[in-house]
Amino acid sequence: MQIQSSGGVPIIASERVAYFDGSAWTNFSELMGLPAGQLTDTYVMPWYNNVDLNSQLRFGNVGSSDTTVTVTVGGVVQGTYPLAVNQSLRVSYAGLNDGPVQIQSSEGVPIIASERVAYTPNGGLTWTSFSELMGLPANELTDTYVMPWYNNVDLNSQLRFGVP
Repeated sequence: MQIQSSGGVPIIASERVAYFDGSAWTNFSELMGLPAGQLTDTYVMPWYNNVDLNSQLRFGNVGSSDTTVTVTVGGVVQGTYPLAVNQSLRVSYAGLNDGPVQIQSSEGVPIIASERVAYTPNGGLTWTSFSELMGLPANELTDTYVMPWYNNVDLNSQLRFGVP
């Protein structure tokens, strides 16, 4: 998906996804759009967990030529996937709980990548909540990160980090 203003006017964009369990809106998640100038061929995320959670990696070809996307988790290639221009794909790896995650296209073709994690407390039959996280462009990696808040009193907060 692409959102663009007319006349080159700077904007900000996000996507909010609400989950409807069949009778009520039980949860929602929101993620910021990535500025088009930051698109790259490699994205990283700190962790993938498809043991305790239902994790899905999502990626799409936003370039002008076909590409092959390679997904690596914990230093091990999990799969390679051919993607035509404007094609996207969702993949999941049963029983995998490892990190970090790297999603990379071939030939420098720009892609976009995210990870969606669904919480399914009853063995995967029903989602009760989910969250989505954009992949960080690998060329934006740094040695210091900041977040606005940490709460491990009322919530179960966990910090995740890794060296891709």
